[in-house]
Amino acid sequence: MTDFKIDVVFEDSFMMAVNKPEGLPVHPGAGHERDTLVDLLHARGVPLANLPDAAREGLVHRLDKDTSGILLIAKDAAVGEALMRQFAERKVEKEYRAVVMGRFPARPLRIVGAIGRDIRNRKKLTVRRGGRPAVTVAELLEVSGGASLIRILPETGRTHQIRVHLSHAGFPILGDPIYGRTQSARSPARRMLLHAYRLKFQHPQTQKWLDLTAPPPESFASALRAMGFSTA
Repeated sequence: MTDFKIDVVFEDSFMMAVNKPEGLPVHPGAGHERDTLVDLLHARGVPLANLPDAAREGLVHRLDKDTSGILLIAKDAAVGEALMRQFAERKVEKEYRAVVMGRFPARPLRIVGAIGRDIRNRKKLTVRRGGRPAVTVAELLEVSGGASLIRILPETGRTHQIRVHLSHAGFPILGDPIYGRTQSARSPARRMLLHAYRLKFQHPQTQKWLDLTAPPPESFASALRAMGFSTA
């Protein structure tokens, strides 16, 4: 079993929220059949809801393997399906933090571009006609040298959306192995500097609004310090 540990942000009898570390795949798939977040939850004895997509096994949404941050897990099927509807209906407020190449604009940037499979490289996604509509809003927090720390508020939730949109706009995420470019502002971190920081949503069972944050891990914070950023 993997050495990754589960950092629990919130938990009750219906659901939980965890701060997923970078490098941990959320569920079994090609190239990582074992040692996933789902495996860790099974080992801990967490009941995982049976959801419409059997591959989800309690996963209300997903994060890329190399992205750290907050992730919701459903223990109860009805609660899980209700949370999935909130995501589908864009009722969940999502906030990410990232370090990108270049000096990001002072004004918020709204990136609109349909995302589909790259016809030249089927392993990548790209902004293209015929893709699925996607919208990402990003705003500057701080500039240091040739890089910028930004806050990201995705309005939709397409696969690799933030990574694709920022690269398309000319601000690739530092350390991104797929959508990054030859980086003049070198990242001191051995990871992609993208972190899912916050989720705000309505608990389907209690009807209370939860506003949950997951602090960036030390791998992210230490990279910021090394690059001269004052904001963690």
